[in-house]
Amino acid sequence: MTGPRIREILKTATQRLKDADVSSARIETEAFIAECLNINRAQLIFKLEERIAQADEKRIIHCIERREKGEPFFYILGKREFWSLDFKVNPHVLSPRPETEILLERFLEIAGNRKEDSIRLLDVGAGSGCISICAALELETLRATAVDISEEALNVAKENARIHKVEDKIQFFRSDLFPPGEGEQFHFILSNPPYIASDDLPGLPSDIRDHEPHLALDGGRDGLDFYRRIIAKAKSRLSPGGFLILEIGETQARAIAGIADDEGEYESPLIYKDYAGKDRVISIKKKESHG
Repeated sequence: MTGPRIREILKTATQRLKDADVSSARIETEAFIAECLNINRAQLIFKLEERIAQADEKRIIHCIERREKGEPFFYILGKREFWSLDFKVNPHVLSPRPETEILLERFLEIAGNRKEDSIRLLDVGAGSGCISICAALELETLRATAVDISEEALNVAKENARIHKVEDKIQFFRSDLFPPGEGEQFHFILSNPPYIASDDLPGLPSDIRDHEPHLALDGGRDGLDFYRRIIAKAKSRLSPGGFLILEIGETQARAIAGIADDEGEYESPLIYKDYAGKDRVISIKKKESHG
């Protein structure tokens, strides 16, 4: 049996999301319908008068019901675009943000001037794997290692690496900070770490606070716990002249730069702003020598 016309379900489902205070109700409804019908949103426009199967109608309504309850749009959709690519996401990983592309842009800019035959990259707290996967796609000579404390997150990252056909360029390890073995050094260490102060977590939007992994959000009392640890320990895992490039909270640049300066083995950090003009990425270069 057939269900309603696409135009009808688009109208009623959009209204339901508007009633649930979803600001982008129409766009999200179109995306859910397109995904459930296995078409893209451009094709959807030309199919508005077509009727859909009841099974497809049920899948669409199920997506709408989940969104009405506050579940994040991208987790329901099961994917999110980053660097113009689709990445599988679920509640075990932080949903990639456009701001994190600033980190990738700065890495590629610096890496483009390197003379090494092969660039070694470490992605700490890999989550969905979007950083190391995009880096591997952009740089032919890159060899990456991706670590995450969550086995479930690593499974998502491995699946994304297979989807984008770079699984042979990335090694995955479950680890709190660095991969096993003390000897291996990297030209770059990249991370989008947890940087929300613990006391600020309750004030986050509910779709983030109640659904995204707190391990990927909670940066401790002042939001700087991870930065203190990685800046102190990265010295032994970066090759001379190597770079530690980190995403940061918009008010944290001065404090994190101070942490790096106190270590004495890094050059003065550089701060980069995001598209909204807010501090978003810090680049910290290990000195070539102690002299």
